[in-house]
Amino acid sequence: MYKRRTCLVALSGGVDSTIAAYLLKKEGYHVEGLYLELLGSGFEESVRTQKKRVREIGDSLGIRVHFLDLRREFHETIISYFIEAYRRGLTPNPCTLCNPLIKFRAGLSTAKSLGLEHFATGHYVRKGTHPRLGCVLMKGADPKKDQSYFLYRLRPEWLQSLIFPLGEKTKEEVRTLAKRLGLSQVVLEESQEVCFVKGDYRELVYSGEIEERPGPIV
Repeated sequence: MYKRRTCLVALSGGVDSTIAAYLLKKEGYHVEGLYLELLGSGFEESVRTQKKRVREIGDSLGIRVHFLDLRREFHETIISYFIEAYRRGLTPNPCTLCNPLIKFRAGLSTAKSLGLEHFATGHYVRKGTHPRLGCVLMKGADPKKDQSYFLYRLRPEWLQSLIFPLGEKTKEEVRTLAKRLGLSQVVLEESQEVCFVKGDYRELVYSGEIEERPGPIV
C-alpha cells in the first residue's frame, strides 16, 4: 500500500520558504507549515505582519500551519551570545548558532511530535552522499545565494530527515515561480540584516542587558 510522504516546512512569510512548501506539495508530500516566533519586545508589529502573511500563505497553498513561541529560548541562546561576543571584542555570527540550536532543533522535534517524516526549509543548499561520510551538506546550485555556510553546524545525523527544495534552483527562478503562481503579493520582502537588530547594533550591545565586568588594562 502506498504511503504518502510527509514534511513540516519552516514558513517565515518570505518567498523562499513559500516556494519550498509549494514544491514539496507539488511532489506529492503531505505538507504542514511551522512558524517560529523568535522576536520579542520592540518587534510586535513585524511579528504580527509575519504571522498574518504565514496564515495567508497557508490558505493559498492549502496547508495547515503551526505556531511555536521560542522567544525566551532565542533571547537566552542567541541574543545574549551576540551581545557577549561583541563585548569581548569578537564578531558574532548568530545565524550559524540559531539554525542548529533553535530553528532546526525545534523543527525536527515538532515534525516528530506531529508524526511527520521530514523537516524542510527554504535554504539554498543541497545534500549529497560521500563514500566515507555518508549524507553530507553541499553548496546550493546558485553561487550567489549559497547558504551552506550558515548551516555548517547542523548535526550530521539530522541530514537524512532534512529536505532543501531550493537547492537546485536560483533565486531568480524562485521569484519567477512565485510571480507566476500569484504568490508574489502575499509574501514579505526578505531582510539582509540581523533579524533582531533595529538600526545600529551598538544600541543593543550597550543596552545594559549584560552587566559590565572589569578587566585588565593592557
